[in-house]
Amino acid sequence: FLGMVQAIQEGELFHIARLATTKAAHRQDGIFFRLLYASIERAITQGSGQILLGPTSYTLKRRLGAKAFPLNNLLLPISPQWRVLVSVVRPASFNYLLRHLGSLERLEKLY
Repeated sequence: FLGMVQAIQEGELFHIARLATTKAAHRQDGIFFRLLYASIERAITQGSGQILLGPTSYTLKRRLGAKAFPLNNLLLPISPQWRVLVSVVRPASFNYLLRHLGSLERLEKLY
């Protein structure tokens, strides 16, 4: 296993939902970049009107011409720790904990 891509197409929307490589293969032969470029090429050849590149690797994707926009994920409190956290911590506290998601510069440094 060197890497994988999970992509979803719905009408003209092509979403590269997950793109992953092993740590050992991340830089080997440009596996990450080859998977990303192959996915973009596939989306274009299938006539997709919009391509969503997914989270992480923000600097690379911005250099390719991608634009960042806010994304909201649903976190389900399934573990006991999450249940306690959700029941004790109020939404204002979550905004503080997730503040790095609102800054492109911070995201690029973190991911």
